[in-house]
Amino acid sequence: MSTVIINEKEKTALLRDTKTFLDPRARAWYSNRGIPYRRGYLLYEQPGTGKSSLSLLIASCYDLEIYVLNISNVDGDSLGTLFTELPPRCVLLKDVDAVGMTKSWQAETEKTGQTEAGSAKKTESKGKSSLLDLLDALDGV
Repeated sequence: MSTVIINEKEKTALLRDTKTFLDPRARAWYSNRGIPYRRGYLLYEQPGTGKSSLSLLIASCYDLEIYVLNISNVDGDSLGTLFTELPPRCVLLKDVDAVGMTKSWQAETEKTGQTEAGSAKKTESKGKSSLLDLLDALDGV
């Protein structure tokens, strides 16, 4: 644990939160309320600053498996399928910012400059999966 160099309070809080979430009582709490039992953390910083090391630390502390998913090589339809085939207590998505934006949503504005609901226009660009595909796979439609 001492080899992962981040703010000690943040590291402790993250480890405590993970432990609390993995407690079997937490699963029951979520289930009783009809809330999907999921937890995600977005780690952002420059390359080489310890994000992967921190992920490995959490996995080793709580005996979790890590599956590294390179989402930039997966199309949107396959992404959801991959997530359903993973064990329930795992996953590490690396370089989420590298997701190719296949579908970008551009709002068309009225003459007033206001955006109306349902006025989004779908445009295609390079890439295999979009941020929307990723969010749908993580949290459902």
